Amino acid sequence: MPIKRNTLGGADEDEEEEAKKKRRVLVPLDYGDIDQVKTDYEDEEPMSSEERQRRVKQLIDSIPSSQEDLWKYTVKWDELNEDLIETKLHPFVSKKIVDLLGMEEDDLVKFVLQFIRERKGPDELVSELEGALDEDALVFVMKLWRALIFETERKYKRL
Repeated sequence: MPIKRNTLGGADEDEEEEAKKKRRVLVPLDYGDIDQVKTDYEDEEPMSSEERQRRVKQLIDSIPSSQEDLWKYTVKWDELNEDLIETKLHPFVSKKIVDLLGMEEDDLVKFVLQFIRERKGPDELVSELEGALDEDALVFVMKLWRALIFETERKYKRL
């Protein structure tokens, strides 16, 4: 077979034929069924802002206020993630500790948030905080537990 030299810099005829053989046939994608595919939370109609506010208020009213009922409440720990802790609970804990002590206590905030990450019970947290917060420990933990329940329920109900 003689060697073909291409002086124009393009591919010769044999290479062009091989390239055509290797190309795959593109099949157009059908997007006709895409409207019917839904995830779990898309089954519901989008809520108006008034409806969302009403449901949030209803959720807040449903969270117990007494210590006994709060401690018995089953927290939806599966809904608790690092993002929720950092964006919702961290500012809440920081603000409450400043309100109680009059200054920021980063170590105390970190301790409380780590306690929540470990999913320990409220009684244990109260006893741990009594040294730092005295009689305010119980009130602080009750507020924290209400906030924790609210945030996990709100996320669970997609409000």
